[in-house]
Amino acid sequence: MAQFAAVCPIQMLEQLKERKILGTYHLLLAHHVLEYPDRFKEVFKHEDLNTKQHTIIMDNSIVELGDAASDAKVLEAVKALQDKPGQRNWIIPVLTDVMGDGKATRKAAHESYNWWKANAPEWPLMVVLQGNDWADFCRTADYFLAEGDFPQIEYVGIPRVLVKALSSRQKAIQYVDAIAPNISTHLLGFSDDVTDDIICANIPTVEGIDSAVPLRYDYSVEGDAYTPTADIPARPPEWFKDGQVTDATVKNLYNIRRWVA
Repeated sequence: MAQFAAVCPIQMLEQLKERKILGTYHLLLAHHVLEYPDRFKEVFKHEDLNTKQHTIIMDNSIVELGDAASDAKVLEAVKALQDKPGQRNWIIPVLTDVMGDGKATRKAAHESYNWWKANAPEWPLMVVLQGNDWADFCRTADYFLAEGDFPQIEYVGIPRVLVKALSSRQKAIQYVDAIAPNISTHLLGFSDDVTDDIICANIPTVEGIDSAVPLRYDYSVEGDAYTPTADIPARPPEWFKDGQVTDATVKNLYNIRRWVA
């Protein structure tokens, strides 16, 4: 059963927590955490979250920044959630990747892995399986999951951009299941085909999927309920600063959690 990670600004996370609907599965953007470290620490403070029930993916913000944040910045964001040294929630840092480029990702993620192994070996890691076509994706999957020795990698992320090359993430999920049956799989973001995303999220081995879309939909289309076939307006540039949790937001969040489960 997949879980949904709501990607939204800090004030909305605070409001979700206040309404007691924050959830237990999260994807945070490293650069956003570093912008408001004290507020994020308060939302995710240790005594509020049972580490055996909560998963926090610390994303490298590649979609938002254009290039992945450095490993040092991602680790800084991870540590920002700690109440005291040595204490941690169940946080999974994302290795460096290059959007849509398997060859560049294999090099960058391998170097990133070596950095984490040397500087923070206690953290379980996520590798993003990029590829510009099926063969390139498979080479990335094989490199990290079948051929190499990367014991810190416990999660894989299958990016939304892969849908442009393959038309669906279903085959990619099945391939990962075949070569690494014990790995945890996360779908990174909604693609342009949300119906397919939901179908993929319902594959039993998928642990979760993230998106901002259901959280921001009523900001652009006031009063309308979000559906998987709805036309999605571009994200308003002011949403991350001004977005608020409304009753429509709550309904859309409830529905997407139900659909992917």
